[in-house]
Amino acid sequence: MDRRFNHMELKKYIKELLISSGIEESGAEIVSDVLIRAELQGVSSHGATRIGVYLDRIKKGLINKNPKIKIEFKFPALGIMDADNAIGHFAAYNAMKEAVEKAKVYGISMVGVKNSNHFGAASYFAEMAVRENLVGFVISNGPPATPPWGGKEMYFGTNPLAVAIPGGERGPIVVDMATSIVARGKIIKAAKEGKPIPSGWALDADGNSTTDAKEALKGCLLPMGEHKGSAITMLIELMAGLLTGAGYGKQVAWQYDETAGKGNVGHIFCAINPEGFMNLEETRNRMDSFYDEIKEMPRAAGYESIRLPGESKRNNLANNTENGIKINDTLHNTLLELGNEYNVEMPDAI
Repeated sequence: MDRRFNHMELKKYIKELLISSGIEESGAEIVSDVLIRAELQGVSSHGATRIGVYLDRIKKGLINKNPKIKIEFKFPALGIMDADNAIGHFAAYNAMKEAVEKAKVYGISMVGVKNSNHFGAASYFAEMAVRENLVGFVISNGPPATPPWGGKEMYFGTNPLAVAIPGGERGPIVVDMATSIVARGKIIKAAKEGKPIPSGWALDADGNSTTDAKEALKGCLLPMGEHKGSAITMLIELMAGLLTGAGYGKQVAWQYDETAGKGNVGHIFCAINPEGFMNLEETRNRMDSFYDEIKEMPRAAGYESIRLPGESKRNNLANNTENGIKINDTLHNTLLELGNEYNVEMPDAI
């Protein structure tokens, strides 16, 4: 049975769990906000379902609950952060915040991050830039999940890419995607719930196509767009992992494997001031015109409308904010167990 919870009460609950684990309040606020926004947008694979593994890694010392984050700018607008094995959301938030402030001065800024961990939905940080009238760009590597093209063994992460561009009355355009054919979180969620996955998403350990989510987690995901998608995945691995000094390939630990050690994840955050090209009002007007042109184009058979990236998430955000976040039995039971363990009271369903 699904239950709905007020998003602010659920956020408070997750925040209190994190504080009880030893995370400082400022960090707990960021992590809980990232998770709840994913839930509100309908991206439950990157929402509350992740809190259990974060708490487990904090408890076992695999995430540093009191990191001393350092950012060094060797050039005025190009910096590198050593996240000191912080929870990824906290590191990511502070890196994009720095990039945004520098972009306001220099027009563009980029901050690389090393020694980090999983940071949730990449779009959250790209949208930080949009709220400041800037373009946001985010990439990250992750633990091995996809093979090099033609292989059957995991090496590259699902390596997300997010870009957010400020719009006018129609709102921003926000692209957020894994470079695998699907985010690994969706397969993890299916495995937890005992549900099958579509054919073509993954290979089992022997390199055969599988619809069994648990077998897929023993094997590997497939890249989007075949060899072209695999090449994009590789580029993100090189940029976010190798060039930042973070782990790459098999050096990056899967958060569900406590024997693999600290995450060693790498990210890159970039903010761009579009007023370097034209004034903001003109940009907003052109974005609205672009939006309308796309929406008014002829539709292919079987499609009721043409949707732009981020549109469904905005619709979900409005609906779930008003009606509450839907939580299934499996996750509800997990959250109750965590509440008992950390002495935090779970809110009632609405």
